[in-house]
Amino acid sequence: MPITPGRQEAVLGALLLESGRLLSSDHLIRLLWAEDPPETARTQVQICVSRVRKALRRRQC
Repeated sequence: MPITPGRQEAVLGALLLESGRLLSSDHLIRLLWAEDPPETARTQVQICVSRVRKALRRRQC
């Protein structure tokens, strides 16, 4: 499963730029939606992070 453009790519970029630091869900939500996040923002961030992790695991094998 490749990392898709859009939210997954933005989440990966944020994680790479902040390598070694803990990023909160709130930080990623602000990054992705600025001032107008949807009610499902936290769930969507969790899904994005999960998919990014899965894609990176597959690339390591």
